[in-house]
Amino acid sequence: MNWLDSFGDIFTTLGKSAASGLAKFLGALIVLIIGSIVAKFVSKFIKKLMDTLNVDKFGDKLKEIDMFSAIDVKLSDVTSKLVYWVIFFVFIIIATEILQIKALNEAMTDVLTVYLPRFLSAAVIFFVGVFMSNIIKNFIANATSAMGIGAGKLLSVFVFYFLVVMFTIVALNQAGIDTEILNTNLQLIIGAFLFAISLGYGLSARDLMGNMLASFYIKDKFSAGQQIKFGNIEGKIISKTNTSITLTKDDGNQVVIPLSKLAREEVEIIKSDVSSN
Repeated sequence: MNWLDSFGDIFTTLGKSAASGLAKFLGALIVLIIGSIVAKFVSKFIKKLMDTLNVDKFGDKLKEIDMFSAIDVKLSDVTSKLVYWVIFFVFIIIATEILQIKALNEAMTDVLTVYLPRFLSAAVIFFVGVFMSNIIKNFIANATSAMGIGAGKLLSVFVFYFLVVMFTIVALNQAGIDTEILNTNLQLIIGAFLFAISLGYGLSARDLMGNMLASFYIKDKFSAGQQIKFGNIEGKIISKTNTSITLTKDDGNQVVIPLSKLAREEVEIIKSDVSSN
């Protein structure tokens, strides 16, 4: 009898465990079904609300930016699907709690309460940063174009991508990603780029600055109507700018001479046309 009682206790225990496990499984399944229904209902409500408020126009603004022009998604669709999965994820956590899967429950709870908020805030920082960078880019391009600065478009593009990189680093930091190496390398790259730009601009503007300085020192010595001789060139000054003068030679040809050359070399003033002063 003791032997039979032992087997009876074993089967009884197994039966209770199976019944308990089946009850937990069915309970978790019911929770997931309810969660899916609730998530779909809330997701559709959010979608209709965003369509009513015409929120997609903000997404269309992002498509006007070159780096986002190929993205063919609506902000309302992305938001409604995100809401669906967040709500359904909550019910999955409840289901793992019913099933008493502690490790999985803790991991999923961390994803929902720690990593997801970080990711969402980082995404908001990035997209808002790119949008603001594009506004600044257009402002610089329009302002430099109005002032007649030829390199304005290049400058606006450089400022745009510089700001995008800065906002990207901020977003990565918000997401909890270590960007120390990226910051160091970025500083080196920006420093090298600015040095190259400064050197190139300095070399290209050397003659221009020389002409402008020469204009400052000799601006009162030459005027339209004067007949001058510079080296083997002789002619009448017909116009003068901040960087050069234009002569008309006896044969009718015109010659443009930089003021920096006039400041460094001997110029003979043959006669002045008084009537032109």
